Amino acid sequence: MRNFFILGHPRSRTAWLSTFMTYDNCFCFHEAYVHAEGIDNLANLFQCFPPFDYIGTADSGLAFYADQLLREFPNARYVVIDRPVQECAISLDRAYPEMIATAWPISGLAKIKARPETMIVNFHELDIHKCLEIHAFCTWREPHHPDYAFLKRLEDLDRFNIQIIPEKETAWVKRKLKL
Repeated sequence: MRNFFILGHPRSRTAWLSTFMTYDNCFCFHEAYVHAEGIDNLANLFQCFPPFDYIGTADSGLAFYADQLLREFPNARYVVIDRPVQECAISLDRAYPEMIATAWPISGLAKIKARPETMIVNFHELDIHKCLEIHAFCTWREPHHPDYAFLKRLEDLDRFNIQIIPEKETAWVKRKLKL
C-alpha cells in the first residue's frame, strides 16, 4: 500500500478532492487524522483498508503536523493546493460567519512545499484536467488518458453540477479582494 496526502488551507477544495480521489483501487479520507484520533494513529488507520493499493487523505489541518507527517511518511506523495490565506479566510467567513479562524498552517505547508518531489497546484488552476494529474501523481501512474469508467464518473459529477470552483464564489472573492 502506498500513501498520499493532499494538503491546503481550509476552503481549498480538500473535501471535494477526497471524493474525487476515491476511485478504483484508491481511497482518500477527508481529514483522516480526525478519524484516527490524532496523527500518531494515521498509519494504523490506513492499514485497516487493505483492499486499496493507494490510501491517503485530503486535509486542511494536517499541515500543522508537517514535521511528524514527513518523518512518519517519508515515501508518501504530497500535493499542496496553494490558495492565498486571505482568500481562504474570506471564503470561510462567507460559508461559516460564526466561525473565527485563529490559526493557519502556513509554516507547515511551506515545509511540505519545499520538498522537490511535492506537487504544488495553484487553486485557481484546479480543473478536471489538473485533478486527473493529481490522481495520476498520487497513484504513481504516468499521466495518461483515463479509462472510460473514470470519464463516466466525471460526466456524472458534471451532470449534478458539482463544480470544482463555483463561479459565484470566485466572483465574490475577487470583488471582496478588489481584484
